[in-house]
Amino acid sequence: MKGTKKIVAFAVITGLVVAPYGGLTSQLAKTPFGSIVAHADTHSDDVTNISPILTNTTKVTGKAKPGNTVYILFQYFTEGWTVADANGNFEITIRKQDVGKALDIVSSLNNSLNSGIPRTVELEKPTANPVLDGAGRITGNAYKGSNITVTVGGVEIGSTTAWLDETGYWRLDIADPSKLTVGSVLQVKSQVGARVTTSNYTIGMSNPIPNTVTMNSTRVSGKGVAGATVRVSVAGREIGTGQVDSNGNLGATIPKQAVGTKLLLTQTKNGQTNAPVEVTVKNKLDPVSDISFITSDSTSFTGKGIPGTTVQVKAGTSVIGTAKVSDAGTFTVTIPKQAVNTKLAITQTQGTDTSDAVAADVIFVYSGAPTLEEFYYSSTGSNFIKGTVPVGTWWVALTVNGEYIKDFWLRRDETVRPFSIDVSDVPQLREVGATFTIMGVDRHYRESEITTGVVESALTPAVSPYRAGQAYIRGTVGPEAARISVYTKAGVLIRNGQINNDRTFSIYVSGASDLQLAGNKVMVRATTADGKVSSDTELTVLP
Repeated sequence: MKGTKKIVAFAVITGLVVAPYGGLTSQLAKTPFGSIVAHADTHSDDVTNISPILTNTTKVTGKAKPGNTVYILFQYFTEGWTVADANGNFEITIRKQDVGKALDIVSSLNNSLNSGIPRTVELEKPTANPVLDGAGRITGNAYKGSNITVTVGGVEIGSTTAWLDETGYWRLDIADPSKLTVGSVLQVKSQVGARVTTSNYTIGMSNPIPNTVTMNSTRVSGKGVAGATVRVSVAGREIGTGQVDSNGNLGATIPKQAVGTKLLLTQTKNGQTNAPVEVTVKNKLDPVSDISFITSDSTSFTGKGIPGTTVQVKAGTSVIGTAKVSDAGTFTVTIPKQAVNTKLAITQTQGTDTSDAVAADVIFVYSGAPTLEEFYYSSTGSNFIKGTVPVGTWWVALTVNGEYIKDFWLRRDETVRPFSIDVSDVPQLREVGATFTIMGVDRHYRESEITTGVVESALTPAVSPYRAGQAYIRGTVGPEAARISVYTKAGVLIRNGQINNDRTFSIYVSGASDLQLAGNKVMVRATTADGKVSSDTELTVLP
């Protein structure tokens, strides 16, 4: 593109066309609005072979008279321009245009302009990234904001909308991936208003998933596409073929291969073949994986292995359990309970092949829930959440009002023990009534049960049951309380009491008439040093 500029000399009636500023001076006249009108000759055949202009077009090509300046115009502005070469060829770079936009292509030579050749910007074809059988998601690009509909074999499988940005990215999650069958035609339709355009794709073949092949193997097994033909080759030479059964299990018979040999595995169906999958021959099977925790209470555990192999569990030299690995590659082994720290060895076997053993230690049972003391937030000192945690807890996790706050590391030991965590820097705990939870976690990342606490008022007293005629009312109060008192229901002070260092209190009420009769009610109230008064705690005199 030679440049982008505003055309200041333009037509105002049919047959009058745009000219660059400064051209056609002998043919220009002022309009009542001060615009310049160009009286130009008409040469509608000056520009030919114009390439389609779509919403994703950035290059427009065509033919014009050699040396002519060719413009692409929208109303009174140039979208791009260039000069045709000696052979009359031109290429103009433009920005992407909106669908339905009306453009004109004009050319000029020696101040003589042709009439515009109209072109409407049409909708680009949507694209889809490669789609394989059984895919759970399809992605692609289309015109921004266009409505996307996807069909397979003429049956709609879903719809979505392209993003409104320049990329036009779209994504469709497939509710039933089995509808994407290899070799089927997948059509992507893009629609904006009445404009519709489509693109067709053939659903490709996914890669097979082979199991381990060892130097003793005479068969390649694994998972593939039901009904596909399997081929195994070495250095361009086919050494075995087979089929994938209706359950997706593949099998191909091969001669034994040396350790390190590279096998290439393909599967073909409906004319579609995957890119070869390389399998290296090993000297033994892969070990089992993803072993679940085995505790002193366990009577079974789970893991993952090679489909069809036999898993064996040993404690010392004794076999204590076996199981078959399922087609999905999982297994569950039943075992008798073992003592903590017992060392187990877990292998899988197929024919004469056996994997290396995976070691697993029997660990203690991690169970129970933390306990919590009452928590009062103090604005004048440090604030600690206190309680106990189950055996084996390495750290505790704190949440407040459903929001995770942080983990607190504890000492490493194996006994039930008290804990104390400083939460002075947690502002969410400054609100009376806020709920928080404490959960223990052990070194194996096992989680305890969750215990919930509530931020209590630092003033409101907790009162122990009181019986008629007792000498003292007793209870506990928060750390900010400086005075404790008992009042009649009418609010008349009966007695003040004493607050101890451990936040317990006692109020001497011997002889107080309101506390001699069962069923009477009195109010216990705390006060801070600066005069703040707690909520009343009602106390009913018991017989």
